[in-house]
Amino acid sequence: MGIISYLLSMAFPNISKHLTDDIEAACTILHIFTLSVRYAVNNKTNPERTSMKQIYLMRHGETLFNKMDINQGQCDSPLTEAGIAQAIAARNWFESHGIQFQAVYCSPLLRACDTAEIITELPLRRDKGLKEIFLGFREASSNAENPSFPYGNFFVPYGGEDLNAFYYRITSTITRIANVKEEGPVLIVSHGTAMRCFLQTIDPVHRDPGVPGNCAIADLQYENVRFHLQQIIEPTR
Repeated sequence: MGIISYLLSMAFPNISKHLTDDIEAACTILHIFTLSVRYAVNNKTNPERTSMKQIYLMRHGETLFNKMDINQGQCDSPLTEAGIAQAIAARNWFESHGIQFQAVYCSPLLRACDTAEIITELPLRRDKGLKEIFLGFREASSNAENPSFPYGNFFVPYGGEDLNAFYYRITSTITRIANVKEEGPVLIVSHGTAMRCFLQTIDPVHRDPGVPGNCAIADLQYENVRFHLQQIIEPTR
């Protein structure tokens, strides 16, 4: 239960759980909308941020914890053989489309770094802002025990990260990277919930895309201080 649902249930003991969940979800969408407007307004104050940049945002390959259906958060587990094959398939997709990266950013977590190193020989720019959401003592627990998304501050009592704070962190990090003056395509390797939250933030009506598959690639254009999703590529399909 998120903090908003908790406060509503305390103030109105007879209120239904479905209604409190709906209000919680609506508040999360409002937060996402506010975040989108804030970045659009802030970025327009800088006239240099107008050139188009091609960005490929992707998730790491399958890991042992993915296979076991266990929360990873900011703990780690190695890529499986399937995960390595997925990263190779992603590398082959980029090569077959003639994409040559000018810079590569990745989460410092091992699974993201290992994926990036399979795809490119360029030096990695590790950025802590690209880490997955922190789950506190719930890390390495079963995914089946998680509440439905969006889960608000569910992980905060366990020492984890508030979901709305995570939306802000991942969106601000990717926006900062987009505003670096590199020429040519940029690769960003991050995580499933990170991609989910970022893609929901930039969607014009803030639809929840769900968690993308391992090594799914979001083909993005950043132009005139806005992100535009061109397509989601699943290299192994």
